[in-house]
Amino acid sequence: MAFQKSDKIAQKRSRLIRLIILVLILVFTTVSALLHQYSKGTKPVGVDAFCPFGAIESAFTLITTGEMIKRIAASTFILLAATILVAIIFRRSFCGNICAFGALNELFGKLGSKIFRKRPTVTPAIDKPARYLKYAVLLIIVVLSAIRGNL
Repeated sequence: MAFQKSDKIAQKRSRLIRLIILVLILVFTTVSALLHQYSKGTKPVGVDAFCPFGAIESAFTLITTGEMIKRIAASTFILLAATILVAIIFRRSFCGNICAFGALNELFGKLGSKIFRKRPTVTPAIDKPARYLKYAVLLIIVVLSAIRGNL
């Protein structure tokens, strides 16, 4: 939805709808995880059944050793495929509009702006190198997952 700068009411309404959707997704994800863990009658699989990264690790183990990780849940493969598909279709809006972590990020950002009022600034000398930190963290996670080969 592209709005003109003069259409402040529509912009506020759009932001409110987005925030409501994010909160609903966060609540749904949290309730689903709690119900999964505390359901009676069946022994639930681990919380990693909600993590698509388990499928990446299991696929890597399958390719390198020919065996699946024993405690991996099939739901991780479904979640991985769904995450990739939604991210391809909706591109960057996936993290900002659908992902529960995006919802937490948004809520903590709003909370931080209420608490600190003045937004801290980072100098370009620190900002430019720090932007590559996320890739270093991703690389470390992938390498350690490959080395460990288990959840």
